[in-house]
Amino acid sequence: MPHNVELVDSLYHDHLKGWLERGVLKPNNVEVLPGGLEGVQAGFDRLEKGDVSMSKLVIRPQETA
Repeated sequence: MPHNVELVDSLYHDHLKGWLERGVLKPNNVEVLPGGLEGVQAGFDRLEKGDVSMSKLVIRPQETA
């Protein structure tokens, strides 16, 4: 068992929820690209152009037509 399990367990159970509620930690913005796997190229194109900032692009392969 890793040595840091107790530390991670303590941070997760004792602090994470409060940090999120107070805005100390903020989750990434998420943008779901339409079209399943067909949306991957459009996402890459936007990344190359620098049109994506502080967001996580997500695809849902199950939505592929």
